Amino acid sequence: MTFFDGRRDRLDAFRAGDRATLEALFRESVDDVTLLLRRGFRLDARSLVVRGIADAEREKELVQEVFLRAFAPRARLAYNALSPFRPYLLQIARNLLIDEWRKQGQQRIEVSSAELEGAATLEVPADELLATRTLEAATTAWRQRLSPDLREFIRLRFEVGLSQADLAAHLKVSRRAVRTTEKDVQDDLEKHLEGLGLLRR
Repeated sequence: MTFFDGRRDRLDAFRAGDRATLEALFRESVDDVTLLLRRGFRLDARSLVVRGIADAEREKELVQEVFLRAFAPRARLAYNALSPFRPYLLQIARNLLIDEWRKQGQQRIEVSSAELEGAATLEVPADELLATRTLEAATTAWRQRLSPDLREFIRLRFEVGLSQADLAAHLKVSRRAVRTTEKDVQDDLEKHLEGLGLLRR
């Protein structure tokens, strides 16, 4: 079952730009979008592989761009819920990767929408998948020992993707306070992972 199946109320809320609905849809979809942007995809008919984004900051920017495009007012009104939302998001992500490919001066290719719809995300190697899951489990355990306020800070900043300025306004604190808290949180997580032998500088 997909996010909108049998839920006209969700579709109406999405089209109206309801913040809670957009956040819920973001949380449900962001991992798939991030994986595709990180790994890339292949076009079997052409034996062509479009590699993912190696730079972590650029990856974050493109993840945000996918959702900015999908959640734009015109896009929300145009979506009719006849097709699942996840393929729609992944189509946007593939188009962005193609754009990145072209910007880097790689082979110029013209890809039809039909080809992109059938493109498969590159699989994650088993050892990388295990390492990722180990890090995720350790990070989850670390978050559980934080205060509710810090957990909410992390959710809004890194999951919802609020900018530092937007988060400062939401929390009614200065942007400097947000920057300080963000650095403290990141340093604490790194220390936790180093203590487990999962991160080395």
